[in-house]
Amino acid sequence: MASLFTRSNGIYYVAYIDGDRRRWRSTGTRCYEEAREFLAENESEFKSPRVLRLDDFGKHIRSYAEVNFSPGTCYLYQISIRDLRTVIGDKFLRLISACDVERYKAESLKRLSRVTINIRFRTLRAAFAVGVKLGYLTRNVFLQCKQFRLPQMESPHLTRIDLIRLLSCIEDKDFRELVIVATETMMRIGELVNLAWHDVNFDTGVIHVRNKETFRVKGLKPRDIPMTNDVFHILASKQRKSEFVFCNKNGRQLLTRSVSRRFKKYVRKSGLPLNIHLHTLRHSGASLFAQEGAPEVYVQRVLGHSSPVVTQLYSHVAAQGLIQAVRSLRLRLLR
Repeated sequence: MASLFTRSNGIYYVAYIDGDRRRWRSTGTRCYEEAREFLAENESEFKSPRVLRLDDFGKHIRSYAEVNFSPGTCYLYQISIRDLRTVIGDKFLRLISACDVERYKAESLKRLSRVTINIRFRTLRAAFAVGVKLGYLTRNVFLQCKQFRLPQMESPHLTRIDLIRLLSCIEDKDFRELVIVATETMMRIGELVNLAWHDVNFDTGVIHVRNKETFRVKGLKPRDIPMTNDVFHILASKQRKSEFVFCNKNGRQLLTRSVSRRFKKYVRKSGLPLNIHLHTLRHSGASLFAQEGAPEVYVQRVLGHSSPVVTQLYSHVAAQGLIQAVRSLRLRLLR
């Protein structure tokens, strides 16, 4: 707790705890009442957050993430804090400096790509922001540092011919249908494996992407995706083995990592570039819809992007108009 004291010069100072150190700051006045007013006005700066080491902080962040984020995001928080601890040790949280962050970046370059380091850097920056929010920190040291600069590269995407080539290599009917639905709905992998039959409305021809007890939509923003004729046909004729639309032979929910690995296997088999991954289907679907003449605002709405500019553009687009536009498109992936 902060307190006032005077030194031999008669000026009042504020004594407070910063991490595991005792510090003081001048109030600039010899008047006790003015010093008390200074302390009251700047009280938040002198509050002593709980003194934690990095290991304990990781446990608190994990608990916070499990309540507020998806399992994938929780795992990313966990491995990012673990990697930071490996490099700088189990330091007191408040004593972690910009030098520690730069050392973490330099050491990580010996075993990770710059893209991966940037992802973990952003994750740690977000974790420390949570630490400030929860009162474990008064500042976010990651804001003093920057990510690695990377050359701007075009996002990979598949043409219609590429997609047909890929689909021809997938012998499993269920997985082939998953790839088509992923492309034509532009859904994220987490949304696909968590899609339940009660989210599919055949009367309106719409898929509802919703937050659930065990799954949260990115940005916590649910959205409705109109079904193309292909998607409608696939889902309407699909056998229901469990509550989940896409599941394994035993009706159990698919795991995102196993789906991604299996997709990469088919990418290699088809001879397509190895930088193609499941998320590429979102970009590919958007590109195909744009080529078919779909207005950009429709594509952005189906993608679920949260840009304020885009939101302003499509806020006046009628839902029925969006449904009719998607149904009129012919991507010709279903054979």
